[in-house]
Amino acid sequence: MKQATVVVTSVVAASALAIGGYWFGHARGARGGGERAATESPAPEPQIRADDGNANAAGTVDRLERRLAALEVREAMAKAAQSQAASPAAPAQPERFDPAKEEEKRLERAAAIEAAVKTEPRDKDWASPTETQLQAAVGAAVAAGARFSIRTLRCATTVCDMVLTASSAEDLGHISEELGNRITGMNSMDMSPPSSGPDGRTIVTCRLFRQGYPRPDEGLM
Repeated sequence: MKQATVVVTSVVAASALAIGGYWFGHARGARGGGERAATESPAPEPQIRADDGNANAAGTVDRLERRLAALEVREAMAKAAQSQAASPAAPAQPERFDPAKEEEKRLERAAAIEAAVKTEPRDKDWASPTETQLQAAVGAAVAAGARFSIRTLRCATTVCDMVLTASSAEDLGHISEELGNRITGMNSMDMSPPSSGPDGRTIVTCRLFRQGYPRPDEGLM
């Protein structure tokens, strides 16, 4: 009875040892294999980092190239603008003088003034005192040495027609200087060239234009 117990105990002990050895060896082998695999297999991480670095560098170069291209375009546009601003524009060619055309314009202006003298109604509130003022201006000029007199005088609404007469053209050569500072209320005065009247005396026709009103030939100037 004791011997059987010993045999059974030995068998159990042997089995336990065998199982323990199997598991110990298996665990060791697994651990050793894992260590060898870790030692022998190349680490992929350095390769991945290198690829990432190359991609970042390529992206940086691409951005720099785009910026340089944009700067070159801006610089070219700025130079073009400066060159255009520095280049003076071609001066406009003056209109060629045409004597026939200028004479046609002069006749048109003279006709417009003549029509106003003949057709304008008379503004009595302005015409009467203006005629008196013109007579006084001529009288003052004669008193100062002028050698002409009024032959006819009539004012309408915006224009006065005054004909001066003298014994010679030389006596009518300084009308603007002799009357200019003595006449008020007018914005301009036109004078015809001296001509000979029916009595042989020299005459000059003066057209005086009321201040604050357009000239009859204003649109034809």
